[in-house]
Amino acid sequence: MDIFALEGQACPWSAIRDSREVCGDTSSDESFTQISEWLRNCAGHHTACKANTDRLPNRVIDVGTLGSPLVRLYETTNKIAPYACLSHCWGKTPINRTTSETYAQHLESISWDSLSRTFQDAITVVRRLGLQYLWIDSLCVVQDSEGDWQKESALMASIYGNAYLTIAATKSSSGSGGCFSTAAQEHRALKLNLIDDNTGVAHPIYVRRQIPHYDPNATRGRHYPLLTRAWCFQERLLSPRVLHFGSQELLWECLSDASRECTRVRGRSDIRTEALESISTNLERLMLGKVTHMRALSSSHSRPALAVRWRNIVEEYSGLDLTYGNDKFPAISGTANQMRIYRPKAKYLAGLWEDDLIQDLLWEPFQLEDHRPETWRAPSWSWASVNGQIRYTNSISHPTRRIIVEVLDARVIPVIASNDMGRAKSGYLVLSGPLVPATLHLRPQPYIYGRLTEYEISAASAATALNTESLGFKSDYTLVDWGEQMVYCLWMVIKNERTGFGMALKRVAVADKDRDGDCDVYERIGTVWTWREVDETWETRVGERKVVKII
Repeated sequence: MDIFALEGQACPWSAIRDSREVCGDTSSDESFTQISEWLRNCAGHHTACKANTDRLPNRVIDVGTLGSPLVRLYETTNKIAPYACLSHCWGKTPINRTTSETYAQHLESISWDSLSRTFQDAITVVRRLGLQYLWIDSLCVVQDSEGDWQKESALMASIYGNAYLTIAATKSSSGSGGCFSTAAQEHRALKLNLIDDNTGVAHPIYVRRQIPHYDPNATRGRHYPLLTRAWCFQERLLSPRVLHFGSQELLWECLSDASRECTRVRGRSDIRTEALESISTNLERLMLGKVTHMRALSSSHSRPALAVRWRNIVEEYSGLDLTYGNDKFPAISGTANQMRIYRPKAKYLAGLWEDDLIQDLLWEPFQLEDHRPETWRAPSWSWASVNGQIRYTNSISHPTRRIIVEVLDARVIPVIASNDMGRAKSGYLVLSGPLVPATLHLRPQPYIYGRLTEYEISAASAATALNTESLGFKSDYTLVDWGEQMVYCLWMVIKNERTGFGMALKRVAVADKDRDGDCDVYERIGTVWTWREVDETWETRVGERKVVKII
């Protein structure tokens, strides 16, 4: 239960926090007064939230006005005007789309009845805020044109980054859910008058059932389904302002601040207040994510700080849901393009960056998936080659002390030559480092470490500094019917005086001098580590240096 006093109201009991009433209807005039207040405060005081330009995307929806409600697709030809974007779940319910067949008709008009409830509500919001243009992905990108989709998806950073406002249908898992909602009666505040025993004065106190907060583990999209979607992740990060329509209330986040109808989330993520105590840790971290992200980019142009920020992005993004697996790179391409502004000399390589490539290779699955994606979408060394969330081993508590592998070549061929952050066609790395043959076999008594592996690994030769008892292995995916097989440990970094870390590789082809030069070809299948003494001479004793090509 929430027990609170209204903000600004005298309350003699320190245990009772301040909060605000929720109006209960996100389509009401009261709600739009709150929206206008958030917009006015942000536009007037937050310099970080100002868009670089008001140039419209190539196409937008002209929403007309409340008095002249014609809706149509509009080709902008570089027109300057403020516009809104919609962030929404497509869901399984069919929604209106622009295709080659419907394109001409949509330029004339789009039938109101053909629009999903979410689209209708978003258009209503735009009209009530006095804007004329709205960008909706399914209507502003020609859905059956691969060329148009590739071109427009490469522009996501500017489309969302230059929007005056992004409207997020956060409560809805499909187009039929809409934006607007009415709060359940149990979440409406009940006023009580409590008497102060010391003074005899009655003070108004309010009680309500706690409004559901975002918890990705407990709810998994129950109250905030949009926030479980991968495409939404970059839409939120890139947009200067996001207005969330939740199931019980409105939520606001911009590059400088965050707020909910019931209480404000402070703009400084390093300070906790009484108001924050009522907000779940997950929601607080989520809503302050834009603030944290922008400060990480704007306050530090150092490569290590930017590299850490990118890995934090990947850790969060990789755990989100995609309807189509081959959207793995397009759905984060806008964020990657934004990062490139701060790392202009670094080559982007299938979700990794050349200027910190070895550190970016130190990923492992958070939870094991049954197999790699059925359709190839990334080289085996990329985190995008597996399904599910990943995490990096190079944390603050386990930093890399020394890199012992050398990058000789790195290349990724994109599907569209002009869009290296979109879908990939092929890719490889050529590395030189200590390579040790090893045997991978099923454990006699399977021990599943974090549900990640039932295998153990042992050095195949005594001529190595590796001790089988101190050798660990985690697979990137379930290794079906492997039995006992030869694999190869490519040692990459020394983390501290006790730990070495590397990749477990499977050889897939011997050297073809015309194609591969003098190096054999491998695929990554997992990660390996050793936790015994790793001294200064370990890298020379652990194994012979070899050149390998990893695809």
